[in-house]
Parts: sequence; structure tokens; C-alpha cells
Amino acid sequence: GKEKIEAIFLDMPGITEAQWNMKAFSKMRKLRLLKINNMQLSEGLEDPSNKLQFLEWHFYPSKSLSAGLQVDMLVELHMPNSSIEQLWYGYKRANNLEIIDFSNSLSLVRTPDFTSIPNLKRLILEGCIS
Repeated sequence: GKEKIEAIFLDMPGITEAQWNMKAFSKMRKLRLLKINNMQLSEGLEDPSNKLQFLEWHFYPSKSLSAGLQVDMLVELHMPNSSIEQLWYGYKRANNLEIIDFSNSLSLVRTPDFTSIPNLKRLILEGCIS
């Protein structure tokens, strides 16, 4: 069943826009890795797994990550070319987060509070002009 899925790779070259029910991810309680390439989805994550360790989403469509995203286990966050303005609203502690990649995210205007990300080793802001 969906609740046992640990990794999802969505890579669909040639498809520029896709309709996907993002609520389906909330039922995947063991999801540890989510990678979305070559797709522009119309909405972001609603309530993803609290076990998510690796998230890569090119062209992320929302202005911030979902308030329901648990970042406790997150180690790598790659969101190049996204529409994100700031990572999240409010305070979230991300003790395990080591890499944040916002390269070419032209709408990014605010970085997170780095005191809440004590183990951050790499912050990639190449091409972020705002």
C-alpha cells in the first residue's frame, strides 16, 4: 500500500505541467525520499511524511513549504528554479538539515533563521537575485 512507500522519483521529460493529487503524499507515512524533476506541478506538498530525509523539487510552485512539513528528519533540501519566497513561515527547528539549495529561485527574498538549522553545511543561493 501507499503507506509503505519509502522513495518516489517523478521525472517526466517533455511534460511541462501536470495535475497530481498532492494529498496522496500525506498517506505515505514512510516516505523518506521525494525527487521531482522535469515537471511543473500546480501545488506544493500538503502534509508529507514526517520521516522525509531528502526532498528535491525543481520548479516548486508555492511561495513556501507547507506548514505541515515536519523537518525533524530532513537532511537535504534541493529546490532549484522554485517560486519559493521563503522556506517556511514561523520557527521550525531542523537539527539534521545539512544542505539547502535554492539556486536560480528568483522569488526568494528571505532566508530561514539559521539558528534553527545548527548543522547546515551548504547553502546554495546561486542565481538568487532578490
